[in-house]
Amino acid sequence: MRGEITKEQAKHHPNRNYITRAMGAEETVKVDVIIRPYNGEKILLCSDGLTNMLDDKDILEVVKDLPDPQHSVEKLIEMANEAGGTDNITVAIMERKQVI
Repeated sequence: MRGEITKEQAKHHPNRNYITRAMGAEETVKVDVIIRPYNGEKILLCSDGLTNMLDDKDILEVVKDLPDPQHSVEKLIEMANEAGGTDNITVAIMERKQVI
Protein backbone atom coordinates (compact mmCIF):
# COMPACT_ATOMS: atom_id res chain seq x y z
CA MET A 1 0.00 0.00 0.00
CA ARG A 2 1.53 3.28 -1.07
CA GLY A 3 -0.63 5.47 1.18
CA GLU A 4 -1.69 7.85 -1.57
CA ILE A 5 -5.38 7.63 -0.65
CA THR A 6 -7.27 6.48 2.43
CA LYS A 7 -9.14 3.16 2.69
CA GLU A 8 -12.43 5.08 2.54
CA GLN A 9 -11.36 6.93 -0.62
CA ALA A 10 -10.27 3.62 -2.18
CA LYS A 11 -13.76 2.16 -1.65
CA HIS A 12 -15.26 4.82 -3.93
CA HIS A 13 -12.36 5.50 -6.30
CA PRO A 14 -13.36 5.28 -9.99
CA ASN A 15 -10.45 2.88 -10.64
CA ARG A 16 -11.16 0.60 -7.67
CA ASN A 17 -12.04 -2.40 -9.86
CA TYR A 18 -9.12 -2.17 -12.30
CA ILE A 19 -7.32 -5.48 -12.58
CA THR A 20 -3.57 -4.96 -12.34
CA ARG A 21 -2.52 -8.62 -12.31
CA ALA A 22 -4.39 -11.68 -13.54
CA MET A 23 -3.64 -15.33 -14.20
CA GLY A 24 -3.54 -16.11 -17.89
CA ALA A 25 -2.83 -12.55 -19.02
CA GLU A 26 0.95 -13.01 -18.79
CA GLU A 27 3.23 -16.03 -18.70
CA THR A 28 3.91 -15.45 -14.99
CA VAL A 29 2.09 -13.52 -12.30
CA LYS A 30 3.70 -11.81 -9.30
CA VAL A 31 1.65 -12.75 -6.26
CA ASP A 32 1.67 -10.83 -2.98
CA VAL A 33 1.27 -13.26 -0.09
CA ILE A 34 1.63 -12.62 3.60
CA ILE A 35 0.42 -15.51 5.73
CA ARG A 36 0.78 -15.88 9.44
CA PRO A 37 -1.42 -18.91 10.17
CA TYR A 38 -2.87 -19.40 13.59
CA ASN A 39 -5.37 -21.80 15.13
CA GLY A 40 -8.97 -20.93 14.32
CA GLU A 41 -8.00 -18.67 11.42
CA LYS A 42 -10.58 -17.98 8.72
CA ILE A 43 -9.66 -16.65 5.29
CA LEU A 44 -12.38 -15.06 3.17
CA LEU A 45 -12.05 -14.82 -0.61
CA CYS A 46 -14.77 -12.89 -2.40
CA SER A 47 -15.69 -10.90 -5.45
CA ASP A 48 -16.56 -7.23 -5.55
CA GLY A 49 -20.18 -8.34 -5.78
CA LEU A 50 -19.92 -8.79 -2.02
CA THR A 51 -17.63 -5.91 -1.05
CA ASN A 52 -19.57 -3.37 -3.12
CA MET A 53 -22.76 -4.27 -1.26
CA LEU A 54 -21.53 -4.68 2.33
CA ASP A 55 -19.20 -2.74 4.62
CA ASP A 56 -16.04 -4.48 5.81
CA LYS A 57 -17.25 -4.33 9.41
CA ASP A 58 -20.51 -6.10 8.50
CA ILE A 59 -18.61 -8.84 6.66
CA LEU A 60 -16.27 -9.31 9.61
CA GLU A 61 -19.17 -9.45 12.05
CA VAL A 62 -20.88 -12.27 10.13
CA VAL A 63 -17.67 -14.29 9.77
CA LYS A 64 -16.86 -13.87 13.48
CA ASP A 65 -20.40 -14.49 14.77
CA LEU A 66 -21.29 -17.58 12.74
CA PRO A 67 -18.97 -20.47 13.62
CA ASP A 68 -19.74 -22.53 10.50
CA PRO A 69 -18.08 -21.14 7.33
CA GLN A 70 -20.93 -22.46 5.15
CA HIS A 71 -23.49 -20.53 7.20
CA SER A 72 -21.32 -17.41 7.00
CA VAL A 73 -21.10 -17.69 3.20
CA GLU A 74 -24.87 -18.16 2.87
CA LYS A 75 -25.58 -15.21 5.20
CA LEU A 76 -23.15 -12.89 3.37
CA ILE A 77 -24.69 -13.73 -0.01
CA GLU A 78 -28.17 -13.19 1.41
CA MET A 79 -27.17 -9.81 2.87
CA ALA A 80 -25.50 -8.68 -0.37
CA ASN A 81 -28.60 -9.61 -2.36
CA GLU A 82 -30.82 -7.78 0.13
CA ALA A 83 -28.58 -4.72 -0.27
CA GLY A 84 -29.22 -4.71 -4.01
CA GLY A 85 -27.10 -7.55 -5.39
CA THR A 86 -26.10 -5.56 -8.48
CA ASP A 87 -23.26 -7.95 -9.50
CA ASN A 88 -22.40 -11.63 -9.24
CA ILE A 89 -21.51 -12.55 -5.65
CA THR A 90 -18.75 -15.05 -5.01
CA VAL A 91 -17.71 -15.96 -1.47
CA ALA A 92 -15.46 -18.70 -0.09
CA ILE A 93 -14.26 -19.10 3.48
CA MET A 94 -11.42 -21.37 4.52
CA GLU A 95 -10.93 -22.21 8.16
CA ARG A 96 -7.86 -23.56 9.89
CA LYS A 97 -9.11 -25.86 12.61
CA GLN A 98 -7.46 -25.69 15.98
CA VAL A 99 -4.49 -28.03 16.20
CA ILE A 100 -3.87 -29.50 19.63
